[in-house]
Amino acid sequence: MCTAPLLATDKDAATLQVAIHTEYYTRPRLQRHVIRILWMVPIYSLDAWLALRFKDARAYLDPVREIYEAYVIYNFYAYLMNYLEDELGLVDEHLAKKAPTGHIWPFNHCLTPWRMGQEYIWETKKGVTSYVIIRPLCTALALITSQFGVYSEGSWRPNNSYPYLAMATNLSQMWALYCLVMFYHAFKDELQPIRPLSKFLC
Repeated sequence: MCTAPLLATDKDAATLQVAIHTEYYTRPRLQRHVIRILWMVPIYSLDAWLALRFKDARAYLDPVREIYEAYVIYNFYAYLMNYLEDELGLVDEHLAKKAPTGHIWPFNHCLTPWRMGQEYIWETKKGVTSYVIIRPLCTALALITSQFGVYSEGSWRPNNSYPYLAMATNLSQMWALYCLVMFYHAFKDELQPIRPLSKFLC
């Protein structure tokens, strides 16, 4: 298996980072989210290795990875929010003093701008959290419908549950990522010391 050394290298690097954060646990409100994010690499590596080793088990392994992916997106949002709370205090009050931030194209043509302050925070949090709920729900429905023979991955037949679950998952994921981008757009100056954009792209 030629991928094994690469998987081991990524996993070991992430595990080392987790160990360092655990040993120097000086900012728990931030570091607990960093550790949860870093665990994504070992989980992905283990999932990939097991999928190669036990091909028939992929249908049961991938849902674990997919659910953790949604959990990581939420933890990234929580990491940014906790950092802002530590630095600024009441984040919504700080945001309310800023100039309005409109939606990014193409949503600026179909959505009304969120009011700066509590509404803006709530809408971005709701968008991210919705994916954390929808992703596991769609995964569970995929497993259930596969037992009844009406789920076939990659098949777009109307009597197959796959296209509906795939669309729901992808739309929810895109909206969650959009809400993260909007959150960053509103706080890009305040978040600059922790360079969240590079972390987000990774």
